[in-house]
Amino acid sequence: RRIDELHWRADREVEKRRSQIGVLAQEARTHLQQAQQLPAQVSTLKEWRSVEDMAKAGVAGAETTLARLKELGRLASDEAGKVSNDLRDSRKALNEARKAFFETLDESRETNNFRKRALLDRLSHPPTGASVKELDEHVDAVMADWKQTGSAGRDADQALWAEFQDVRSGIRSLRDDASAAERDDFGARLAEAFSRKRELSYAIEDEIRMGRLVLENKKDPKFEKELQRKERRLNDLRKDLSDIQRKLSKLSR
Repeated sequence: RRIDELHWRADREVEKRRSQIGVLAQEARTHLQQAQQLPAQVSTLKEWRSVEDMAKAGVAGAETTLARLKELGRLASDEAGKVSNDLRDSRKALNEARKAFFETLDESRETNNFRKRALLDRLSHPPTGASVKELDEHVDAVMADWKQTGSAGRDADQALWAEFQDVRSGIRSLRDDASAAERDDFGARLAEAFSRKRELSYAIEDEIRMGRLVLENKKDPKFEKELQRKERRLNDLRKDLSDIQRKLSKLSR
């Protein structure tokens, strides 16, 4: 009876260990699946770091589970061997993916460096005789393309951006010159419009004055209506002259 009890306890221990082996084997497969989730294409270093961290966490989890399997002795040797082989394959796949990504990253950075150099050249050649609006549109268009271009590497990006800022400073000088020229031209056109409207207002004032003298001697409803139209026209001209004076005053500050 004592022997039967020992056999029963041994069988129970074996069953318990086999159950543990099954649970640990499934846990290891779950970790390995996480380690093997390597996208075919990763665009940025940030994305790669995220993928790599997830894969490393999967590998670490599988390694911990493998150690626990080995503690269960010979009963777990088959499953431990399978997990060990799969773990080795996962490490190899991760290393190959890392190598491929950084090779692609180097090529991408070189391409982006070339593209940003081309954009700098484009930025440094604004349209000849461009207006303020055209200069702003020129900078905005290059800036939009710059933002769409990927990284050339942190150090290269910083150096390229410093060059971009230098070129843009030069364009700001062109913009200031264009703005001054446009302001002078606008002021000249305002002054011309002021003179023209002022002469017209003088002429209309004379017409109204003469018309009032005529109406004092002879009432004419039709003529009076025409005179009222001229007075409205004169009021509009005076408002325009006041507005032009205000604008000229601002330009002279």
